[in-house]
Amino acid sequence: MEKILLTAAIFLVPTLLLVAGFKLSGRRVEWAPLLWSGFAFAVYMTLLRSRGVIPEPAFMAELTLNWYGKGLAILGTLAMLYYLPRVSFRAAGVCWKQTEGSLGPVLTTAVMTILFATVISGIVSTSPNTTLEWLSFQATMPGLDEELFMRGLLLLLLHQAFGKDLRFWGVKTGWGLWLTTLLFGLLHGVAWTDAGLVLNLPAIVLTGTIGLVEGWLRERSGSLIAPILFHNGFNLAQSFV
Repeated sequence: MEKILLTAAIFLVPTLLLVAGFKLSGRRVEWAPLLWSGFAFAVYMTLLRSRGVIPEPAFMAELTLNWYGKGLAILGTLAMLYYLPRVSFRAAGVCWKQTEGSLGPVLTTAVMTILFATVISGIVSTSPNTTLEWLSFQATMPGLDEELFMRGLLLLLLHQAFGKDLRFWGVKTGWGLWLTTLLFGLLHGVAWTDAGLVLNLPAIVLTGTIGLVEGWLRERSGSLIAPILFHNGFNLAQSFV
């Protein structure tokens, strides 16, 4: 129960604070997409953490990583993109088409970020993991699962709720980018264990920063292809240091 309440608080607290800020400044919030974003978050997190709750196929029982939960989360996100009102695959970035002129900036940003983060990790960490399952998992599932939801469906719904009246690093965006960035960091750095609440500030900052880069790649390119490739490439690179 504590884990469920903590997960709900991770979404509700920053979201409601942003709503309060909008109301105090006289700005409009679209309630329907905001409520749908909460629904989508609940569905996504339930599916992501369903291993051991929803029976999994026998052939997956020997796998040590969360292939099953992430697979269900991907299917759930695709279903919500199809069925939820006022959303579409194209609007969420599920498309091949890239914004004209975005290839250079996107490629440069992605490569430089991966190289910089890998060098830093090599200095402070010496725990590589190069098992076949680990590398196969990192090369596929995190980017597909997390980008499809965080920078795809959730970002779209939050943009519909709060608008897109900001600019960041040359791209038009909105408060949804900053909210998804914060949520991404909190989900990776706040947990409830047998010892109680664990707050890993370095993990929040690191994953939040990476999430911000992924959000920028999504906004700059107009597609989820760049953030998915970046996410998986980043995770793969970290596996060797």
